[in-house]
Formats: sequence, C-alpha cells, structure tokens
Amino acid sequence: MTRRADGELETDVLRALWHLDRPASPGDVIEQMHSDLAYTSIATILGRLCEKGLATRRRAGRAFLYSAARSEADLTAQR
Repeated sequence: MTRRADGELETDVLRALWHLDRPASPGDVIEQMHSDLAYTSIATILGRLCEKGLATRRRAGRAFLYSAARSEADLTAQR
C-alpha cells in the first residue's frame, strides 16, 4: 500500500465533489474516485473539509450530502 502525500486525499475528495457537481454522499465520492477506501475514511475527510470551509453539508434523512463550497477555479485563485 502506497502512502499518500499530506493533503492529497483531501484534494482527491474535492476533485470528486467538483466532478459530481451535485450534493453527494461519501459513497458517491468513493464511486467517483474509483477507490476502495472505507466509507468512514471518506466521511472523515468530508467532515474535515467542512471544518476548513472547503465543503458544505446538509442532512438528507439519516445521512449527510456534501458539496464543494468553492469552485476549483476559485480555490486555485485563492491559493
């Protein structure tokens, strides 16, 4: 198993959200990434992105749906 660079997984998850371009569950993100990562791992990353203001979430039944808070272009310009 290859270790990812710091922040690489967060970037990959954000890219998946941008590509989906709709509110998405952690399962949707895993499918978009073509990954075998655990649902809980992706949910944790999505929660961290929300804490950083890079993603938003809303309740949908018992689960949450996540969206990117900014477009890829906006985030690139900010950095």
